[in-house]
Amino acid sequence: LLNISKGTTYRLENSKKDIVTIKIGKEKIGEGNIFIRGGKMYVEIVKLGEEGENK
Repeated sequence: LLNISKGTTYRLENSKKDIVTIKIGKEKIGEGNIFIRGGKMYVEIVKLGEEGENK
């Protein structure tokens, strides 16, 4: 899905502090919280599918 490699910078559009929007194409499919553990970045999915849609 997303290949993240060391030294690469990604722009997180329309993001709030420590929260990312998960999209496929232009369709929002969820949201996740960003956290770092042991020097590695993770995204915990907190909303997925219909509950992640803006209505």
